[in-house]
Amino acid sequence: MASGLAVDIAIESLLESEVEEISRDGQEKYVPQLSMSEKLAKLAHKIDFLSDVKGHKEDVDKEDDEKSLVTFQPSLWPWDSVRENLRKSLTEVCVLSDVLNVVRDKKYLVLDPVSQNQATPKPTLSLITKKKGLCNAADILLRGAQRMEDAVKERADNTSRHLGSNAKDFHSELMMLRKRWRLKRTGTSIMGDLTYRSAGSQFRNPGLFEVNKATIAEDKTEQSTPDNRALEVTVGSDLEGAAEIRVAIVESGKDLQIASVRGLMSGCYDNMPTVIPSWQQKLESAQSNLFCKELFMQLSQGAYNTKENRPHFVMANEIRAEIFPGTDLCITYSCRKNSSEENSSKVAHKDKAPRAYSLEYSLHSLLRKQHLKAQSLQTPRPVTAYPMQGGSKRLCLAGASALTTSEVAPNLQSESLLETVLKVSRHKVLQKRAVEVIDDLKSRLNDPCITCHWSTVGSDTNTSATVHITSPEVGHLARSSFQLRVGVRGIRVVSADGENVDLPTHPQDLEDFILSQVCNHRLLVAKSLAQSLGWHVIHCSRHVGTGAKERQGHVGGLMVKSPNGNKAVAVRTGPASGVSVLVRRPQLPNGVAPELLGDMNWGCLGGDFMEVHWSKMPGRTFVQKIFLLLAIEMY
Repeated sequence: MASGLAVDIAIESLLESEVEEISRDGQEKYVPQLSMSEKLAKLAHKIDFLSDVKGHKEDVDKEDDEKSLVTFQPSLWPWDSVRENLRKSLTEVCVLSDVLNVVRDKKYLVLDPVSQNQATPKPTLSLITKKKGLCNAADILLRGAQRMEDAVKERADNTSRHLGSNAKDFHSELMMLRKRWRLKRTGTSIMGDLTYRSAGSQFRNPGLFEVNKATIAEDKTEQSTPDNRALEVTVGSDLEGAAEIRVAIVESGKDLQIASVRGLMSGCYDNMPTVIPSWQQKLESAQSNLFCKELFMQLSQGAYNTKENRPHFVMANEIRAEIFPGTDLCITYSCRKNSSEENSSKVAHKDKAPRAYSLEYSLHSLLRKQHLKAQSLQTPRPVTAYPMQGGSKRLCLAGASALTTSEVAPNLQSESLLETVLKVSRHKVLQKRAVEVIDDLKSRLNDPCITCHWSTVGSDTNTSATVHITSPEVGHLARSSFQLRVGVRGIRVVSADGENVDLPTHPQDLEDFILSQVCNHRLLVAKSLAQSLGWHVIHCSRHVGTGAKERQGHVGGLMVKSPNGNKAVAVRTGPASGVSVLVRRPQLPNGVAPELLGDMNWGCLGGDFMEVHWSKMPGRTFVQKIFLLLAIEMY
């Protein structure tokens, strides 16, 4: 019965690993299981081969003693003695054979205790282990810091609820302040830095502010204020208020363009509360004031050092420089101590002139570039070795390897901030004049059609525009195009055939040039229409030397002959005189009968040109009128 219920039970070793390490969070690290080869090596290492040899010798001695005690027994076989002798001889021969084989082949058997392979230390593994340990320690510290921060916030919230206001904790606000401004402890006070020295500024202004702990007001009326902070900042008296630099382009007492600079506001309030702290606004206003002071100082130095035909004027907080004759650049620095002055100034300075955003950007970027340039210079060693910072070592040498005057001059010449602003202002004035001239001509001239496309690719001192003069009726036959390149000192015109014309800064020159291009376009349209209708071109010139003289520019002329040669049409166009058309019809000589003329071409001699009343011609445009005239006078 029991044998029928027997169950096979497999006896195996437990797959439990030994614990090698227990981390701080209670996690256990186990020793990995040994492989078969490692297990065999471990077991072989436990065998003591020398103990077996000693035990074998003791057994042999014990057997010899027992044999000596055993009495002699007679052989049971008749040939037993012979068998024993042969057996001994075979044993000796085998031993001799083994010895000879060992001597010949030199194969030995050496017993050596088996040792486990020691694992080679890996520095990368140890580094990873240390790094992991540091990460675990850092996580523990961060979690502790987070718990402390949560406790501080909770205590601050409890305090605010207890006081019935939004009072903040001093240390939390100090931490918030330190994230955005440079602070250092000086004795028992905390000082901060508002300057741009870390960005490369060399403006000599301390730009310091002091951080103090605000006293909690006991008055209930003061507790109900929306910004009841536990931290206060104190800035210098020279940095209080709101500073502004106003740049205006003035022409005959009227502002053309205006730009105002109020410093570089951060505008980034990451992790900031909904209500911006009062100390943040105060520090930003002070830093903006410092930025405007440095910018005005740089412009003033440039006004003193720049050599122009007309000197620049620096009076108190105002700089005045000439852009073009009759057009000046006025830069004014102003600082308002309170909000009432600011509001009154806003009402007083409501200008209708457009804002020049490029000037504002230039003032910001140019000062930043100077900071970057000063920061990137490498200080020479020794400092007095080079005539300028960042210079080459060849400046200190003499002889054939030294730098020449032409090589040193470009490095010693640097453009001031005011010169760059003047270049941008001159370009803006020229661009505005070009736009006004083109818009005025487009409104005055209904025929032909003038279109202008300003390029979006340009700079603060260079802009290009393409002007097209077309007639909608014959857009495929005649089209005039040229390019305007507005620079700093003038406007360059590039025609379609590649010719360049440099125009001065006066807008009248650009207007005269565009009007001359309109006259040339009319000649081109008339010539194209005449050729398409079969008329023969006798003469076409953009500069006609006959007739009345134009006030500005040249008169263009065109003369065509009808297909049968009987009639001729002359077109004359000028920038000021406009369009005049004359027609000549055939006329027979007096006293000569037509049948007496052998060739009818003799009848075209002696005819006079008669002017056409161009304003009374049917049609709205020049193309319609000239087309109708050529079609009527064709035969």
